Amino acid sequence: LLIHYSYNENLSYHFDRPSTYLSQDDAIRFDVVLLSEALAPGAQMEMYFTLTNQANTLLRTNSNVQQNGSFLNGRIFPRFGYRDIELKDKQKRATYGLPEKQNTFAHPADSTTWKQVYGDDADLVNFEAIVSTEADQTAIAPGRLHRTWTEKTQRYFHYRTDQKIPHAYSFHTGNYQIKRDQWREIPLEVYYHPTHSYNVENILRGIKASLAYCTSAFSPFQMQRLRVVEYPKTLGTYATVIADNMPYSELYFIGDIDTTKKDQIDFPFYVSAHEIAHYWWGKQINPANALGAKMLTESLAEYVALKTLEKTHGKSQMRQFLKFDMDAYLQGRANESQEEMPLSLGKFSQDYINYRKGALVFYALSEYLGEDQLNAALRSFSETLKQQANNFGTSLQLIDQIRPIVPDSFQYLLKDLFETITLYDNQVLKATSTALANGTYQVDIVLNVRKYRSDGKGNPSFSDDETAGLSYSNSTQDTLRSLVLNDYLEVAVYGAPKESNKGKATVLYFQKHRFEQIHNRIRLIVAEKPTAVGIDPDHKFIDSNTNDNQIPIED
Repeated sequence: LLIHYSYNENLSYHFDRPSTYLSQDDAIRFDVVLLSEALAPGAQMEMYFTLTNQANTLLRTNSNVQQNGSFLNGRIFPRFGYRDIELKDKQKRATYGLPEKQNTFAHPADSTTWKQVYGDDADLVNFEAIVSTEADQTAIAPGRLHRTWTEKTQRYFHYRTDQKIPHAYSFHTGNYQIKRDQWREIPLEVYYHPTHSYNVENILRGIKASLAYCTSAFSPFQMQRLRVVEYPKTLGTYATVIADNMPYSELYFIGDIDTTKKDQIDFPFYVSAHEIAHYWWGKQINPANALGAKMLTESLAEYVALKTLEKTHGKSQMRQFLKFDMDAYLQGRANESQEEMPLSLGKFSQDYINYRKGALVFYALSEYLGEDQLNAALRSFSETLKQQANNFGTSLQLIDQIRPIVPDSFQYLLKDLFETITLYDNQVLKATSTALANGTYQVDIVLNVRKYRSDGKGNPSFSDDETAGLSYSNSTQDTLRSLVLNDYLEVAVYGAPKESNKGKATVLYFQKHRFEQIHNRIRLIVAEKPTAVGIDPDHKFIDSNTNDNQIPIED
């Protein structure tokens, strides 16, 4: 048996049958144990263990046991199997006389990966726990609370799940304020530090909006309850989903959120919508252990979050988040130290691809194919996987599910968005307006559209396969290059802000145009005096410089 366990806790264990250690490594917390007698197929054995924390000190935090707000992840417990903590750094390996490690990841086309789950064990487990804490605190674990009682100075809580859950669980204790609510027949609870009530309502709105969206678009919700539990920022800055509990860093409870201000995004709402989406994309289905795995979890959760944000807060916040995703992706690829991958082959650690680019890609696809059509393809993909025992989904299988609903005119999107690293460099050069006799306005726009591929090191290419690209020489004799274009991009004309539109610019024109050349002139007629024009103004496609996509209009 290969057994690995936590670095910051002390562990002792034994089995209900004789065994001996072949090796023990306290430094990396990894043991190899030999049973005196082999375990027969179908037989069971029991493991007993005691886990104690190493005390925290003034200068070192060893344990997540806190005076208030403890958050213990199930990974503190011993687990079976190999833990890959091999040295990966080239120089460190050379120091120890080790050859350079080939960071090979399985390709999603490799059918042998389809039966290997990404992440934790694929098998579901029954879960039951009794957790004790100080009498004035509440303890939380996955499942239904069956009873609670007090003995001397300790208060006990008995939890048991109604159904099997993934092999992931957490334990929380603290002095919580509780906000109770409900979505349909599902009880909702938010456990938070009594003075951290600022964003509780935002969190609940995000949960409800995402539950409504996902149940309508994909399938019924599979849990009987939901609890959000705050934990201290000193223990982390993330949110996650563990069975029917959702641990949230206090970061999301104490953030100063005022969505009436310009450029403010409702992050507690957005994060809640993202985490709820994982009950479908990551819990109801799991990806195979291959490149592109997180496209089926994080990219789709980001897509759901964008859609719920748009439906609740309007397109203004959605546009701000698309811009945020765009900037984060461009910064991530600029800082890439190894190799950027296309979305469908994203490595597990490339969050700027899996989260940020993934959000942009699926949102753009929903706008070009139709939200209902894309969601139907996602639903069909999920249902197919549920019917296949021990067969996990891949990014390529999802693309194949989407492909039939893509019109011929948009087939290029699959290659651009999923299969390659494709960027635009669109630029509005000049825009003028002329008042017409009938009270309307003529708008003349001069703009450039360019598209190119990039390799994993950031080197651009303006030819595709055997197809030569386009070129255009401007008035300063600069030669602009592009891949062959037959692309549809949105062109927008905006008017002055109106009070009825909460001070936001008025959209006078918003349509897709087909572009076949680098240099383009467009003439439009709008009903009101225009103030600005833009190309791909919502940042649905990756643009290497978004600052020149929109300019004010000259009279």
